[in-house]
Amino acid sequence: MNYKYFLKLILFFIFFNEIKSCFSNSGNKPISTITTTTVNPTSTTSITSTTTAATSTTTTVVSNCGTIDVLKNDPANSLDITQTETQQPDGSFTLKLECISQDPATTVTLFWNDGKNGMTDSPTNTITANLVCGNAGNWELTQPDPATGNDVTTEITQVECLFI
Repeated sequence: MNYKYFLKLILFFIFFNEIKSCFSNSGNKPISTITTTTVNPTSTTSITSTTTAATSTTTTVVSNCGTIDVLKNDPANSLDITQTETQQPDGSFTLKLECISQDPATTVTLFWNDGKNGMTDSPTNTITANLVCGNAGNWELTQPDPATGNDVTTEITQVECLFI
């Protein structure tokens, strides 16, 4: 019996994953006639893999008002000012100015436009002021006029913080 070709055929189907039929030689007779029976699958299973990637985009929007110049005309008493710009839900922008003296026994004052547009003082060592980016692209401060008590809006380009 010569099984050499039969084994090669079986190995071919095993390596190439193509066995789809059943071979029969009707017992111990020489393999001269091969009967094949094909089995049709009754159901098919398919596996699908889906990959979803989430991306996050951060957009920083800055107003057209820019920053305000921080003056230090009195180096011994001038303090740093933190400027934080925030976009509001309505699309407008605000600028929060904050000045803190390290000495809790001192008071601080903000001087607007080199003192030409008044000042805002605080009875403590911390002061904050909120400005609005106006339609003309300038930072605007609205506060009560000391003489009349009515709100006055002033364009601010410079600020200085001093402690006493």
